[in-house]
Amino acid sequence: MLRTLHYEPAFERAPHPTKLLNRSPQRAWPVQTVLLGAFEVLFAVLEGLGAYRHFEHLRSRGIAHDTALRCALGVGAHHCS
Repeated sequence: MLRTLHYEPAFERAPHPTKLLNRSPQRAWPVQTVLLGAFEVLFAVLEGLGAYRHFEHLRSRGIAHDTALRCALGVGAHHCS
C-alpha cells in the first residue's frame, strides 16, 4: 500500500548536515585508539615472555640469577649467549 504525505516536512527545523559531521580533527577515532592500545599490550606481553624464556634458559645453564636477569632484559654490560 502506497502512502503519500499530505504535508511537506519542515526542512528548516532539520539539523544542517555539516553540524552532524562536525568532528574535531585532533581527536583520534576511539576504535583506532583501542586497537593500538591492545596491540601495544600484546607486544609487551610477547616481549616479556621472550625475556622470561631467555632468563630460564640462562638459569638452566647455571648462570647466577642477577646476571641472567640482566642479560635477559638487556640491562648492564654483561654479555651472555
